[in-house]
Amino acid sequence: GRIVDQVGLTSVRIDPGPDHLDLQSGLTWSHDYEQPAELVRLLTSHAEVAYEVNGWPAAMWMNCGQGRLLITTLGADGWVRPRTPGDPAPLAGHMHQNKWFPSPPLQRLAIEFFVRRSASPVPPDIAEEQVRADVGYTIPSGSLVLGVLAGFVIILAGMASWLSWKGHLEWMGLLGPVAAVGCGAVLVVTGLVQRGVIPPSVATLQYVQPIPGTSDVRITGTAAVFSPSGGTAHFAGTEGGWIRPDMSGIVLVPLVSGSNVPTMPDPETVRRLIWTDQDQWQWENLPETPGLRTATLLASHRQPAPVRLQLQLDQQGVVGQLSLPAGLSPSDGVLATPWGRIGVEFGRDGALQAPADRVLADEQFLDAGVLSDEQVLRSRMVKAILNGPEDKLLSPPPTLFFWTSPWETGLRFDEEARQSGAALVTLPVQLSRPPAETEFTIPAPLLAYREAIGPDGSVPTGFFNSHNLVWEKKHKPASTWLQFQVPTSLLPIEPQRARVVIRVDGPVGKLSIDGVRGEETIPIKTWLDPVGTLELTIDDAGQLSLTDDGRLLIRVSGGDPDRPELTHSSSDDGVERVSYWKIESLSLELQARIPAAESGGVQ
Repeated sequence: GRIVDQVGLTSVRIDPGPDHLDLQSGLTWSHDYEQPAELVRLLTSHAEVAYEVNGWPAAMWMNCGQGRLLITTLGADGWVRPRTPGDPAPLAGHMHQNKWFPSPPLQRLAIEFFVRRSASPVPPDIAEEQVRADVGYTIPSGSLVLGVLAGFVIILAGMASWLSWKGHLEWMGLLGPVAAVGCGAVLVVTGLVQRGVIPPSVATLQYVQPIPGTSDVRITGTAAVFSPSGGTAHFAGTEGGWIRPDMSGIVLVPLVSGSNVPTMPDPETVRRLIWTDQDQWQWENLPETPGLRTATLLASHRQPAPVRLQLQLDQQGVVGQLSLPAGLSPSDGVLATPWGRIGVEFGRDGALQAPADRVLADEQFLDAGVLSDEQVLRSRMVKAILNGPEDKLLSPPPTLFFWTSPWETGLRFDEEARQSGAALVTLPVQLSRPPAETEFTIPAPLLAYREAIGPDGSVPTGFFNSHNLVWEKKHKPASTWLQFQVPTSLLPIEPQRARVVIRVDGPVGKLSIDGVRGEETIPIKTWLDPVGTLELTIDDAGQLSLTDDGRLLIRVSGGDPDRPELTHSSSDDGVERVSYWKIESLSLELQARIPAAESGGVQ
C-alpha cells in the first residue's frame, strides 16, 4: 500500500469494509475520545479490507505463506473504550478484566486468531497407508525361491532315476510329497526368520510447499515408526517444527483408583516435550511400544537457495527448468489444473517438458503405462489433493506436482533406525511469455473455461456446471456458450488453429460447434449420431475470435429437436421412457503466435 498521511481522530466510527463477509449492523461501532486516536491513511489494492474508518482502511488481512497477517492502521485506543459498570465481564471472569472494553469489530477480528489450523490437503488415511507400506519385513528373494524349486526338481529327478533302476518306482508316491513338504518347510522357515529380524524402521511421507520468491519451505507429513521390541522413543527437533506421535494407549498421568485427582507422578513416567534452546526440543520418557506407531510432522525450513521453476511454451507444449536443493531429484511429475493434467518428463540438470500430446485421461494422475505399487499410492494421493473441496470456479493457478526423496527438516528420529520415505512437492506455475514471432501450443489443461454470456446476449443455461466442472445430463436439446481463457501472462497473441476434443455418451442425435467472427455467430462443425470421442481441428483463424483480455468463445449444442424419439419413447403399456445423453468431457488445445509488432504488452 501507499501511505497518504497520518491524522488524529476525536470521533471514530468503524464500519465493515468492502471485503467483510458479515455486514451485520452490530459490527458498526462509534465512540468519541478526549485524546485523539491516530489513523494512518493509506491506499491499498492487494489486501482484504475488513474494516474502514471514514472510508479509509482500518483493518486488513493479507495472505502470507500458509497463514494470514492482520494489519491495522487505527491506533490501539481507537479499538477500545473505557469499561463501564454495565459492560459484561470477560469470559474468563471478573478476575481477568481490565479497565478497557473491546469494540465489537475488535472482538470479531480476535476470533480469526482462534480458528482451527487448516487441515493438510493430504488425506491421513492415504498417507498412513503409504508410510506403512514402506515399513516391514523383507520377503525371501526371487533367487532363493527359484533355487529351492530347482533343487526340488533335481531331487525328484534323481529319486525317480534311482527308484527306476531299483525297480521300485511306486515309492515315488510317498517320497515325492515328502520332498515337496521339505522344500515348502525351507521357504516357510526362511520367511519366518526374515520376519523376525525386522530392524527398527522409520518411514516418512512429506508434503512440501516451497514459498514462492523465498528460500522457505513448509513441510507437513506423516511418519511410521516400527520398533521390534519397544523401549523409549527418540524424537527431537533442531530447527523448530514438531513431531506429534500417536498417543493412543499411552497414559500421561496416572490417577488414584476411584478418584479423578491425579497423584504426584513418577518423574520416569511423565511424557514431556522440552525445549532446550531456541528451535531445539526433544521428547522425554515417551514409551515406544512394540509394533508400528504413526506420528504427524510439521516443519518450516529455510533452504540454502530458493526453489526455482521457469516455464514457457513452445510448439510441443510446456518446457522449462527446475532448480532443487542439492541431492534431490524429481520423478513422477504431473502439471495439473482443475481442467486436466499433463505428464511431465524430467531430464538432466532440472530440464523438464510437458508436451501437449501427453494430456492424461480423466482418471489418470501419473504418466506411466504400468504403475508399480508405490506409484499406485502416489497416484491416489495426487487424485485426493486435486479432488479436494475447493470451488473450481476460483480458477487456482496451474500446479506442478512431483516426487523426491525426503527433504531436510531438522526433525530427528532414532538414529539407529532404518530411514526411508518420499516427498510430494507442489509448486504453483507462472508461464513466461515467449519472444516475439514465436509459435507455441497451449495444452488443453491450461485453458480454463466456463459458461458465459454469448455475443447474441444469451445467458448461461447451466448445461455446464462451472463450479464442479461437470456437464449435466440432458434428454432435450441444450446449448451454451463457453468462454476459454488464455493465460494473461501470454497476451497478446494471434490464434492460428485449435483442436477440440469432445467425448459424448447416450443418444445425442446431433452435436454442433459454433464460433464467432466479429459480431456474427458462424457454424463450424455438426455431427449426426455422434458416438464416443470426437475431434475437430479449426484451421481458419477467422473462426477463433479472441478478445483483448484473452477470451475465446465457442457454442456447444446437443440434441436433435427433429427426432425426439431418440430420448422419449412409449412402451406397449403406455409408459413413457426417457433416455439421457451427456457430454462426458470437452477440451480445447490452441496453437498461437506472439505478434511481431505490439502496441502494449510485454516482450
